[in-house]
Amino acid sequence: RYWMIANIPVSLRVGITSGIGLFIGMMGLKNAGIVVANPDTLVTIGSLTSHNVLLGALGFFIIAVLSSRNFHAAVLVSIVVTTLIGWMLGDVKYGGLFSLPPS
Repeated sequence: RYWMIANIPVSLRVGITSGIGLFIGMMGLKNAGIVVANPDTLVTIGSLTSHNVLLGALGFFIIAVLSSRNFHAAVLVSIVVTTLIGWMLGDVKYGGLFSLPPS
């Protein structure tokens, strides 16, 4: 296994990790509503004033501030805070302790 990883060129390793990071970032922007599908250009900017976009921006801001202060649970705190705010705004629905995702 080590031999296989060691023989991948550095430029290819950097390209693969960058591509995966961009893909994950694009999925996050899509789920937040910042990027939406468009038949002409494939993607376009969504409504930047919706609750989802503002909660996503708030969550990112909380992570950035807490991480800059070396707070190790920054992501967890951001998830809890944005979930509670989304619940208060009515964007998050509680389906019980055990539930199936909506179909």
